Amino acid sequence: MIVRTAAEGASEDELTHDVERLKARWDDIEAKAKGQSPQLLYGEPDLTLKVVRDLFTEDFTKLVIEGDDARDTVQGYVSHVAPDLRDRLEKF
Repeated sequence: MIVRTAAEGASEDELTHDVERLKARWDDIEAKAKGQSPQLLYGEPDLTLKVVRDLFTEDFTKLVIEGDDARDTVQGYVSHVAPDLRDRLEKF
């Protein structure tokens, strides 16, 4: 397992949750690999989610999002990955 420097200061529960999420993703990839070919096993998220994943941290008091689709996508992602930041999302 690789632990990034971004994990510094993370609690054991946060790290455990992250490992469980990654394990579930890997299980999904393995299941798809046994299916019909060709198919996409895993794809990087769109730019909006990449920005949220890489930059939206506890340092932000809020993230303002324009558009219902973008808001729904970001809310779903944040709810799954960092539920403690969910209340910092705001619709433009």
